[in-house]
Amino acid sequence: MDNIEYRVWCEFTIEGEKHSEMAGPENWFLLTQSGHLMSHGPMSFDPNAEQEYDKLIVEFWTGKKDIDEKEIYDGDLILVEEWKFGIDNYSKYIKTEPFKAQVFWNDDMACWWYEELKYPEGGHPLANCKCRKIGDIHLNPELLIDS
Repeated sequence: MDNIEYRVWCEFTIEGEKHSEMAGPENWFLLTQSGHLMSHGPMSFDPNAEQEYDKLIVEFWTGKKDIDEKEIYDGDLILVEEWKFGIDNYSKYIKTEPFKAQVFWNDDMACWWYEELKYPEGGHPLANCKCRKIGDIHLNPELLIDS
């Protein structure tokens, strides 16, 4: 991973109406001394005005791309199609019945991890799978329900 890349899930209110959207690194964010989060940039309704946010969630790029070359971020939902079994030179990818999983940072293992939605007690390193990005937890919450 050459650069630290991120996206930001933003929730805000304009004239009493709730809004939400995903922002990328083209925006900048500021925490004011009074504790308010503000941003400025092309995603704002008025790009010349600062926007105050109700909630911001920073999600970092994992450094991995899916089989379609789409960047995978923290909070993404993926369809795992193959996973690596074994150790070092003795490992190989095994095709599996595709299953949905969520990507997150695993503090205990100190790596990006995916956990199958149907069996959330387990999980595996993200580096050990071939997958397809199918959405994220904010824009596609309906995908969190495993069918």
